[in-house]
Order: sequence, then C-alpha cells, then structure tokens
Amino acid sequence: AQGTPQDFIDSGDPAATHPDGISLPAYFRFLVRFNEARPRLMELYMSLGTEATDPSHPAHRYFINRPDQVWDSYCAYTWRLPPQVEEAGGWASMRPLVELALEAMDGVQVRFFRRPAISLVEEWARWEPILFPSPVWDDYR
Repeated sequence: AQGTPQDFIDSGDPAATHPDGISLPAYFRFLVRFNEARPRLMELYMSLGTEATDPSHPAHRYFINRPDQVWDSYCAYTWRLPPQVEEAGGWASMRPLVELALEAMDGVQVRFFRRPAISLVEEWARWEPILFPSPVWDDYR
C-alpha cells in the first residue's frame, strides 16, 4: 500500500466505493491517516524530496515532475463532485484545488516533525473546511 486512490478503494470505505465515484475530501483524510501511521517513511520521503531538488540527484526527475505525475494518476479515477464543481468544468477544473490540498498536506507533514507535537489527522481536520467548504462539499465528504 502506498496511500493511492486505489488503496482507498481497496479499503472498502463507503466514501471510496460510492457508485458515483470517490469522495476527494475522504480520500485526503485517508491519505493523512496513512501517512501519520508511517512517520519514518513520511520523513524519509520528505527528506529525499528536498535533496532531490538538486538537478544532479538521481531522484531529481521523479520529484521535479511529481505534481504532473500525481495529477495524471488521480485522473485515472472517477471522483464524486458537487454539482457546482461539475458545472464549473468537473474534474478537469479541480487541478488547482488538488494541488493546493497536497501543498497544505506537505506543510502539515513538515509541522508534524516540530514541537509541540501535533496529530496530522487533527491538523488536517482544520484544513479540510477551508479547502472543501460547507455547504458545497457537505454531501461529498
């Protein structure tokens, strides 16, 4: 398991297996729980990603292209979206929000390793209503 949308589907969570598609806010909660359960792996990935900003680093190409890779992988799934999002362009219009959510998650993960200690899950719960506000996302969580 790597915390992918497929892993979320495989979990059997009703928010992942809804006939109309995966709940994006629920997937991000799943990913936060997944990462919080693996702090050493999360720390290694964050460190490697930072080191890979050097163009001579062997992982540079992987990390420098990560936003496109993640977006392309997410595009392989059907996401259950509010009507307002569907009317505004559907999934194709979601890239800025998806990227913003992942950037917020990156920041929360950095904060996780500082003091005082925090819970990723609790911190993400503070971000979710900002990224996926009520009432638009209420029935799509």
